[in-house]
Amino acid sequence: MALLLFVPFLLLRAPLAGASVPVELTVVVDSKGGGNFTSVQQAIDFIPADNQRWTKIHITAGVYTEKVTLPWSKGKVLIEGEGPQETTIQWGAYADGAMLQDAAGMFWSSNTSDTATFTSEPDDLVFKGITFKVHF
Repeated sequence: MALLLFVPFLLLRAPLAGASVPVELTVVVDSKGGGNFTSVQQAIDFIPADNQRWTKIHITAGVYTEKVTLPWSKGKVLIEGEGPQETTIQWGAYADGAMLQDAAGMFWSSNTSDTATFTSEPDDLVFKGITFKVHF
């Protein structure tokens, strides 16, 4: 039964793999300072709320150790690395149920959803040539 469920998934996803999007703006992330930004989150923060044009965030080769969040209002984003072995975004967090306090003074318990390396809310995203991982 697992094979029957897996095969349709591959058939549905295959056409999307080669799809292209009409990019109107490209920004470059380079941890060494050779781009528009040195972190992925800075590039995401640059995208205006309620974004209506496709924006490519090109991330140069390297390991980016940061927690990245792409909010619902910042869709139409293509995040492109220089290859899955060349470009990695990583973060090292785990859920331990500890009580944490945010900048507004609110307390909350850490859980698994708080530990993601990359959190994305929009539906219209494309990822290409990049690895996301959790490291400790």
